[in-house]
Amino acid sequence: MKNTCFFLIYFLPGLLHGKSAALSASSAFPVPYHKFPITDTAFIHAREVKILKQALKKLPSDESRISLIRSNLLKKKYFTRQLKKILPAIATEYKRLELAKEAYLKVADKQDYRSLLKLFKEKNNREELNRFIMVTH
Repeated sequence: MKNTCFFLIYFLPGLLHGKSAALSASSAFPVPYHKFPITDTAFIHAREVKILKQALKKLPSDESRISLIRSNLLKKKYFTRQLKKILPAIATEYKRLELAKEAYLKVADKQDYRSLLKLFKEKNNREELNRFIMVTH
């Protein structure tokens, strides 16, 4: 688990953005990813979503998956169809709902966001997301 966390912290963000982790000239440790510029208005690429999905499958808990999603996906803009591929990785519906509400602010196609309602089995969660969309839109 320790090695997986190290990989996710230092290498995954670089892979998601098409960069490899740089090595410092004075040490064998990677330079932290925050040294690489992140463009807030950039859209996430389909390849990044695929890599993120693979990484999410390897994580043991919803908390670690949510953390990874927040640290990678929510830094960029994206489309609802991409979020539909990522949200099912969160097993707990309530946590998935909270993340869906948080993600709404960064989605490019807000008109399609209601298609995420299919990801929720419980009626009250679907209704809550629908109300959130109506109030926020």
